[in-house]
Amino acid sequence: MEDAQKILTLDRGVPFVDAVFRVMAGEATETEAALILRSAELMHEVCFVTVPRAVRARPLPDRLYVTAEGRVQKFLGETHMVFTGYEYDQVAVMYGDYLCQWSPRAWGALVTRWANQENWLGKRDWTYLDFYGGLNDRAVKDYLAWSEAVMQVVHAKCLLSQQAGQIQPLYKTAP
Repeated sequence: MEDAQKILTLDRGVPFVDAVFRVMAGEATETEAALILRSAELMHEVCFVTVPRAVRARPLPDRLYVTAEGRVQKFLGETHMVFTGYEYDQVAVMYGDYLCQWSPRAWGALVTRWANQENWLGKRDWTYLDFYGGLNDRAVKDYLAWSEAVMQVVHAKCLLSQQAGQIQPLYKTAP
C-alpha cells in the first residue's frame, strides 16, 4: 500500500512567512508583516496591489516579461509569498509602472519554475496545477488560513501606501 502524501509545512525561518503566522496567532500586527513585504518589494522592484481592476497602469511590454519574471522569482525566494491562481486573481503585480498581466495559469507556471528550482518545501516535482488552484490544507499545513492572512497583509500594505499619499506605487518606469 502506498503511503499517504506527506503534508508539507511552510518555512517559518523565512521572515515574511513567520510574520504572517504571528499575525494569525495575534502576536504581531498586519502592519509589521506589511513592512517586511514592502521592503522585499522595493528590493526586487515589484509591487503587489489589491483591487487589480482599479489599477491604472500600462501593460508590461513583451521585452520586459523575462526581467519581470526574474524579479518576481527573486521576490518569491525572499518571501515565499506563494499563492494560487485564486489569490493571484485578487491582486495585481506591478513591475515599475507596468502591470504584469499573467493569467492565473501563467502565474501557476511562473511559481512552478521557481518552486522546482528552489526545491520549495523540500519538493521538486511541482506542476503548474499545484499553483493554479491545487494548494490547500491537505498539501500544505494551514495553507488556506495562511493565504487568507497574506491577502490581508497585502491589503494592509496598500492602505499604508494610501495613507502615505502613494495611491499607486511610486517607482520609476522599469528599464
